[in-house]
Order: sequence, then C-alpha cells, then structure tokens
Amino acid sequence: MVADAGARAAGGETVVAKKPASQAASDHARVIVALTGNAADTGTLEHLLARLPLDGAAIVVILQNREALDPGRLAQVLREDGRELADIADGEPVLGGRIYLPPADVLIGIEAGHFRTAAAEQQAGQRGTVDSFLVSLARYADGHGIAVVLGDTGEDGTLGFKAVKEAGGLALAEETERTRAGDLAAGNMPAALADAILPVEALAARLAAYIRQSSRDEAGSDADVSALAAIAGVLRDRTGHDFHGYKPGTFLRRVQRRMQVVQRSEMGAYVEYLRAQPEEVQQLFNDLLIGVTQFFRDTREFAVLERTVIPQLLAGKGRDDHVRVWVVGCSTGEEAYSLAILLLECLDEIDPTRYLKIQIFATDISAESINFARVGLYPDNITGDVNPQRLARFFQKQDNHYQIRKEVRDVVVFAVHDIRHLSVAVQAPEGSVE
Repeated sequence: MVADAGARAAGGETVVAKKPASQAASDHARVIVALTGNAADTGTLEHLLARLPLDGAAIVVILQNREALDPGRLAQVLREDGRELADIADGEPVLGGRIYLPPADVLIGIEAGHFRTAAAEQQAGQRGTVDSFLVSLARYADGHGIAVVLGDTGEDGTLGFKAVKEAGGLALAEETERTRAGDLAAGNMPAALADAILPVEALAARLAAYIRQSSRDEAGSDADVSALAAIAGVLRDRTGHDFHGYKPGTFLRRVQRRMQVVQRSEMGAYVEYLRAQPEEVQQLFNDLLIGVTQFFRDTREFAVLERTVIPQLLAGKGRDDHVRVWVVGCSTGEEAYSLAILLLECLDEIDPTRYLKIQIFATDISAESINFARVGLYPDNITGDVNPQRLARFFQKQDNHYQIRKEVRDVVVFAVHDIRHLSVAVQAPEGSVE
C-alpha cells in the first residue's frame, strides 16, 4: 500500500491506499530492513530514508517513544525526496518498495510474510519495541533481514540483533560517541553485537550495497556459480565438511552476509580472501551451521505429535520397555527438549506410576550448538513459545533466563555427529546405541 501524498488524516497521520491483492501478492519484499532508534533523534533516520534503494526492499521504521514523533513532518521530508510513508495494518503483506511506519502504542511483528500488530500494554520505555520486531524478523526473513540501530536504544534490540545474526541476516550500528569510546559494556547494547559500527555515510553505502546484493536469490553468472563451488571446496579442505549439497539459496545468502562483513563486493574477490584468511573460513563455517530453531517450532506438526503420534507410540509399551528417539540436526536443543517434554507429559497422562525408559539422542554437526544445548539455559523470550504450565513444570527461572530442569535434561543425550555418516554411536547410561 502506498501513501497518497495529498491525503492526510485529521491527527496528522499519513493516509494510505491499499493495492489490489493480486498486485500485493507479486510484490512481497525480497529483503526487509529494520531501522531502529529513538523518536527523539531522527536526523540519521531521515538521511537514510532519503537515500536507500527501495527496489525489492521493505524498510520498517521501529522507534522507541514513537508517540514523540511527528509523522506528518517525516512524511513531508520524504515527499521532498519523492518518497512516501506506508501505514501498517494487521494481516497486510510486507511489500517491497515501501517505507513502513507503525502507529504509536502498537507492537508489530512479521508472520508468514504479513504484519501482525498488537496494542502495547506496557508503558513507553518498557515495551521491548525493538526486540519484539527483530525477533519476528529473524524467524521470517531467513537471512534476508537487516537490523540497524541508530543512536542509543539502551538494551532494547540486543536480543533482536542476536536473533537476526543467527538467522543469517546482517546487523549494523551507527557510530556514536559511546561506541567510539569503546563502551560496549559486555554485549548489553545492540552495537556490541553489530557486524559493523559505521558513521552515517558509510552506513548508508553499506546498507545500499547489501540491499542490492540481497535481492539476488540465485547466483547469476557462470563465474558466480564457479565461485560458490570454489568456496565449498575451501570449506571442505579446511574444515573437513562438504557443503556442495547445501541448499543453494541459503548457501548464497550466508556467503553474501560474510562478503558484506569483510567488504568484498565480488564473489571472486571473496574466494581469494577466504583462501588467504583461515579465520574467515571458520567464520563462514559458523554462519553456515547456524540453525533457526525454537521450542515447539512448527506448531501444527507438534500438535499432531502430541495428540496422535506420541500417545500411540507409548500406549503399547510395557513397564520396562524403552523408547528411543533420534533428533537429527538438533541445533541448540530446543526441538529435542520439546519432544522430551511431550513424551514426559504423555507418559504422565497414560500412567504416572509406569516406569518407562525414554532416551532422546540429539545430534548436530556444530560442537558449539551441542555445548549450548547440553547446558539447557535459554533467554526469557521463550515465554512466547512455551506456555506457563510447561514453564512452571519443566523450567527453572534464573535471572533473565530459563534453565531446563534435570528431569528433562536426563532424557536427552547430545552428541556431535555428521548425518552423512549414517551410523551414530552415542554413549548412554546403559552403553552405546547404534
């Protein structure tokens, strides 16, 4: 939906006109840029909005203290550069070529390519406005998300920056007096997690380059295809892991992310950089291993497991029987623990006194992810995925985190394993299982 430059609502908000559904369906954004900051200082925001390319990109402005912004003035500034603001409505598709500004006192997210809105219940400054949007962006965008923090937003945005990077997106921050002084306070501000901290002009240039690059879903030329094969070859030679069969689109996006981080605009140049810099091989390898996961991910599938599959699996088991499950590609453990919770809940419903040995073997190629999973300590934003009853029974609150209780951890055995090697031996309490 595009704003009519001459139409204004009584309260000063820009009035927008909807595009036909058929047109909207064909214009879904290929890359989504979240420009975050504080409404008290919009100078850098206005500068970027006037200069960033919009082809295929949706730019979403997420501001703390949004009620302090004069949207009419921002709309006028953009009109002077031939650009317009678009409103956000619940259920509307996220379209390319748009600059979106959510209304005041509303939290927004993205689900399946559409905006989701909810009235803000907390007072301004306590809403997690930036984090709530960036986490949803990370889950949806699959590497096509860019998070940018302008100025100082305090801690708000730190969790979102982490989520966007883990999903393969790019995180950038504006250079400020605080960042120049090196005051990044052990990661409690978004800039501490940024891939780059840049002055305004350099930030605009880096964003423009990444937007243009991210609009490519496939390697265009034969040279690009050859370069991607060469990159996979370097990874195989240096790490022992072969990525030639990796999803082409995902592989390309992860490579593009690293290209932007190290400022190499051509794939051939990145190949040479990769060959010359062993630490970059490890950085790319880590990016490729990042898994997008959460507790009870794929809600419908977990509902089928809970209602049908698991009850049937346990119903025919005798008192001393074993139930063994292998979770392949378990990442940081959320889905393996989710299965353990369902199995324990179902066992209680069938017969709380029955002794039944449940063993879940969870494997992943990433040793870092496996180590994280074994600890079982997750940030408190999992409250959006785990209901209060399960949080109370299976988790223990620790400051800003939730610790999986020992009852659940004892059910799951984690191990590093490459699925290309079809057998897996995991040391369990009673020996190994092949």
